[in-house]
Amino acid sequence: MPLMISLAFVLAFTLLMLLLIGLFPLFWMHSIYNKYREVRAVDCPENGQQVAVRFNARHAAVTALSSVPELRLGYCIDGRSAERARKGV
Repeated sequence: MPLMISLAFVLAFTLLMLLLIGLFPLFWMHSIYNKYREVRAVDCPENGQQVAVRFNARHAAVTALSSVPELRLGYCIDGRSAERARKGV
């Protein structure tokens, strides 16, 4: 009987560790997603003015699993982009 209890304990411990190891990437991705989901102010390389940008947080989170997060712009808000949208450019 003591062998069955220790075997059950080892099995439960192993399953718990596998579950925790499996959940770690999800927690990591959630952390990266939260980091890049907010709108940020950056300097525009074209004219040097500050513009509001939003990164594609989902893409950053997925690429962070294999390397440094790859940042892609979700959208950019400045006076010129609104003007271009009105003109259809």
